[in-house]
Amino acid sequence: MERLAFKKPRQHFDTATHPSRVTFDDGKTERSFPWISCGEATRDSAEPSIIRFEVGEWIVMLRGYNLGPLFVAIEEQTLLRVRALPELSQNGERESDSFVTHIRFMRSLTFGMPTKRKGSSQLELGIE
Repeated sequence: MERLAFKKPRQHFDTATHPSRVTFDDGKTERSFPWISCGEATRDSAEPSIIRFEVGEWIVMLRGYNLGPLFVAIEEQTLLRVRALPELSQNGERESDSFVTHIRFMRSLTFGMPTKRKGSSQLELGIE
């Protein structure tokens, strides 16, 4: 009688209790940010394979598989390091694991821009 072994899903990212920084590695560039500069993280139910994370003047887009545990690590600010591992998407044995295949860094278009307050003029906002 053949016995099927249940393999526990693996999380291909590192967590720690109260890390001061979070590091993203897209395979070319590693960027490390202090957690204090981290803003909103979003994951749309229509596209659960993408997490959008605002960090200082950057938007970090994470694409991968089974990203629920990664999103929880971001919510709880326990994420320490995540690296893009596109080769895992070719391995059928990894289909239940949680991993990132692509990381994209984009500069935020709104970072540091003054916000218009009710009653304020364009001159006060530095708009000419």
